[in-house]
Amino acid sequence: MEQNFNNHIIIATGMSGAGCTSVLNMLENSGYIVTDNLPIFLIKQLVESKINNNDTVIKIAIGLERKDIEAHHNTLIESINSIKNDDVVVSMVFVDCHDDNLLERYSITEKTHPLAYQMSIDQAIAYERQTNEKFKEHADIILDTTNKDIKNTTTLQQDINDIIALSIKANVKNTIDISLQSFSYKKGLQHHADMVFDARLLQNPFYEDDLKNYDGRQQAIIDYLQKDPIYNDFIANIVNIVNLSIGRFIQQERYHFNIAIGCTGGIHRSVAVVEQLATMLSIPENVFAKN
Repeated sequence: MEQNFNNHIIIATGMSGAGCTSVLNMLENSGYIVTDNLPIFLIKQLVESKINNNDTVIKIAIGLERKDIEAHHNTLIESINSIKNDDVVVSMVFVDCHDDNLLERYSITEKTHPLAYQMSIDQAIAYERQTNEKFKEHADIILDTTNKDIKNTTTLQQDINDIIALSIKANVKNTIDISLQSFSYKKGLQHHADMVFDARLLQNPFYEDDLKNYDGRQQAIIDYLQKDPIYNDFIANIVNIVNLSIGRFIQQERYHFNIAIGCTGGIHRSVAVVEQLATMLSIPENVFAKN
């Protein structure tokens, strides 16, 4: 039976301060009915009520509280399995952020961590991360907002669009979605990448006065990098190891493959590598390149 991709349920939670509320707000702007802090035992009832009403399109985003997940995690998984079928796509989304970035956000805002009245903020973050671990392990998508402006609606909307696209495609059996992300080592690692490749060993066009103002999507940078004697081998080796991994990921029922390519500034080498890889991997129609 062909799946009805109009029926999509997103169940979301995340680290306090990571931006889960902003994500829910953007999903509402994208046409989803948003219900925040819905008790877990009501999830199945809510979805079934929409189905029984013969709604032609069911798009619901549900935000969950950490305490409820901690106390009723097994019930949550049972509820999700009971509503997931050929007509309903269910996606678990965890909104995350690196601890240092969370501490920085709390240092410049009037808001306090919900557990800060019991312990220090760094202890609160560590405790919350531990209690969120089970949900994160089951999550279909981890949205990492580290070093992102969660109030920037343009950036966040692109992340939301990616969540929706990846969620839908992940429910097609025996396929996998590959996310290619360039990044700057100056701003920190991509902590949720499945694989990280370091493009800093390539010759750096930043030190060429006539190239430094270009980026890796422009032909002048591509031509420069292709003159590097190790460039083609570097690309070929990444393609080989990624293609080798795709089949194993699918066997393990892992349908999202996140690959990060880094260089010093995240503008020239990493961007060029991402753009080239997007055309060379074994299933290019399932590759999402983000620079």
